Amino acid sequence: MIEKLSCSDCESVQDCEYINQAEETEMKGISINYIAEFYKCLSCGNEFYTYGMQDRNIDSILRVYLSKMGIDSLNMNRRQLIDAAKLAGNR
Repeated sequence: MIEKLSCSDCESVQDCEYINQAEETEMKGISINYIAEFYKCLSCGNEFYTYGMQDRNIDSILRVYLSKMGIDSLNMNRRQLIDAAKLAGNR
């Protein structure tokens, strides 16, 4: 999906593509595969997040981490996800 958004590198409104792709990161020594969402400026290639995107990406990482630790996080809110991840890391 292409949208007109303000690119901080171009310092102007540009055509930007919504990207939803598999990413890999590591959390407390555990490999985490998750679906990341971000925008990519079609003019300069800058990748950036809009409000809420980074929070959703972090939530996805935390949910995968907790799942690997054997904890069901389906009904957890943001604060509960963070607290559970801290506790799980101390096991």
